[in-house]
Amino acid sequence: ALPSDPLLERLRVDTRYLYLSASRDWKDIELPDNAYRDEFGATRKAAFHPETGRLLYYDFVGKAALADIETPEEMARVKWPDPHDPARYEGLE
Repeated sequence: ALPSDPLLERLRVDTRYLYLSASRDWKDIELPDNAYRDEFGATRKAAFHPETGRLLYYDFVGKAALADIETPEEMARVKWPDPHDPARYEGLE
């Protein structure tokens, strides 16, 4: 859960995190064992509280998405998510 704005104001926190959404044409790829692959090719696995079973966070697992890139030409062929997709910014204040 995120801290409320009144709490952040009371603590005089002057920054906020901006959560960008995925591209409109992307759906995370669900994998076994509570894992998924995101639009950047990173694989994450859910970590749960051992007693409550509540989701705590996602760990990065496996090989880094760009681990096998060795040349500028290979990097140029990577299909990057569209940073200009308006869906990424919907709901930002």
